[in-house]
Amino acid sequence: MDDLSADGEIAKRIRAELAAHAPLRDESFTVRATTDGRGNGLFVAPGHSITSGTYLFDYEGRWIESDEYEQRYPQEGKAHADYAVGIARADGSTVFVDAADRAESNLARYMNHADGASANCHAWTLAEPTPRVLLFAGADLEAGEELVRLPCSEAAKAHVFHHDCLKRWLLCSAACPTCRRGVRPMLKAAARR
Repeated sequence: MDDLSADGEIAKRIRAELAAHAPLRDESFTVRATTDGRGNGLFVAPGHSITSGTYLFDYEGRWIESDEYEQRYPQEGKAHADYAVGIARADGSTVFVDAADRAESNLARYMNHADGASANCHAWTLAEPTPRVLLFAGADLEAGEELVRLPCSEAAKAHVFHHDCLKRWLLCSAACPTCRRGVRPMLKAAARR
């Protein structure tokens, strides 16, 4: 019988698969002005294409607690920021990655928001043990195509997992617990990079 404990061989293998995600190289992307006045956007670079399910990169920036987020980004009684993504913790608190500072962030900060129908990328957030926001291609993307994701609040509701819960889920299923999209091909592809 397989050891399904948190420290068992299967759990160790799954942790290794999650840790194996290597981001695509920056040369795969280009930042340029959008044609509809939204400012800069992130596009697939000329001569490149990205296959659906490909791990792109983590959303990087400065990690801040809820109180600091609310002080930085007050807006009519509620906090809002274009460059911050929140992750719910098991205790009910939220931690944010703030990518407003270019020196502390990466290309993910240039991904514009889209409604659910036109979003071609999606985020997975892992709350524990170390918070992470992983971005994946949700469709095949060709050179010149803009990468767009759901607004933070929609993305957080869609694919938020506690690390230990996700490990247990992946022991039983090879699909995302929220959208049922297969994750094994993503994990295998990331491990090959």
